[in-house]
Amino acid sequence: MLTDGRVDVIGDIGKFEEILGKIVKYFGIDWLEIPGDHPLRLLWKRHDALSSLELSIFGDCINQSEKFDEGRTKVFAEKIKSSDPKGIRGYVYELIAGSAFQNPGYHTVEFAPLGQEAYDLVINLNNGKKINLSVKNLGIDRCDDFNRKSREIESIIQCNITSGFLTNISIIKDKTTAVFYPDIPDWGNLKTELPHILKMDSIKTELNGWTISKSKTGRSIEPFLDMGLKGQPHNSRASYLLMLFAPLHRNDPQNFIDKLELSKFSGFPESDTSLNAIFVHVPIEINLNTCENKIKEYIDLEENYNIPVSIFILYQPTVINVDEDNIALAHCYKFFFRKERMRELEFGTLDLRCNFILGIPKVGSAPLSIAGIGETNDTDYYFYSSGHVYLQQVGNNIYKKYFNGNLIETISDDGNEYTFAYPFPSSDKLVLL
Repeated sequence: MLTDGRVDVIGDIGKFEEILGKIVKYFGIDWLEIPGDHPLRLLWKRHDALSSLELSIFGDCINQSEKFDEGRTKVFAEKIKSSDPKGIRGYVYELIAGSAFQNPGYHTVEFAPLGQEAYDLVINLNNGKKINLSVKNLGIDRCDDFNRKSREIESIIQCNITSGFLTNISIIKDKTTAVFYPDIPDWGNLKTELPHILKMDSIKTELNGWTISKSKTGRSIEPFLDMGLKGQPHNSRASYLLMLFAPLHRNDPQNFIDKLELSKFSGFPESDTSLNAIFVHVPIEINLNTCENKIKEYIDLEENYNIPVSIFILYQPTVINVDEDNIALAHCYKFFFRKERMRELEFGTLDLRCNFILGIPKVGSAPLSIAGIGETNDTDYYFYSSGHVYLQQVGNNIYKKYFNGNLIETISDDGNEYTFAYPFPSSDKLVLL
């Protein structure tokens, strides 16, 4: 069976088998098992709970898409197979958006006519009206740069913290540079000075626009009791939690607006029976409130009032918890309706309902705060959260889990890690979604 050795995150092994079968139908078992770095192949090789969740959601999207257009579903599968790893996200999110809004109690979905470039899907409402939906993936190269730099900072922390403690570290860059986002010398200065700062007694250090705050939790404290996790920091391991904020580049808001390609709707006027909408996948490093605010600022300009797009849907899937055999994913979203424009068009009441096989719907990005590390109220920042915490085993309490990007696990008295019945993911980062 295709489910053999995999974690059934659906809770229905027959349904799980059926969904995996849809992936095999459109991609082929031979193609899926070819070695390589294609995200779908990487997921197929894994057998942990997180890979099962991604495969289940993706397979269900294919299943829903097949119901309203099997031919176009085959075309999407071929595009996903033949694209480079970065290029497949746009096709994947067209399937996700189509599946999410295929909700017959309220509305159904169909693909846009071939050759039509303004929008990708049509949402047909039960009252006979429709919404033309354009699907965008907000891929920003600076997100990759920020992630890469953040991992370098994390490596320095791992090499310069003290065993027997949990070190909480918060690093925030101010907006004093001309472009806001840290330049190469800014990052270089932080990397050079951070080992020394980590060994200092000071709780807060100012460094050329960087603010580094740190605190230590020793063996007299159980730092995660409020999460139901017993155990003090293990005395033979160095534990840490890191939160890093860097301001958006001055040009990022306009780049974001440019990626929406609003001008493509110029030939599709809205009316009392038809609206235009944009569904945007937002990277985990950017807060949804930031994107919503930038859209509002742009669309509220007098010269932009007649742009024929009345609905913006921001979407950000976020892993919030991974246990040995369980997982929780939040479908974080924001709906922005241009209500005044919709009233003028006399479109009437609109009730859009998303539908996902797994996950928890949540308005807004996932919360950033954990274990006493502070957070900024200004959301115009890239955000990185990571850490590895080793806790002393207490009685029969043995666990290993990710929480908001941080790995927390118990270690035995002799310093050994535990193994579990199911494979555990090496990261809680999404590969395909």
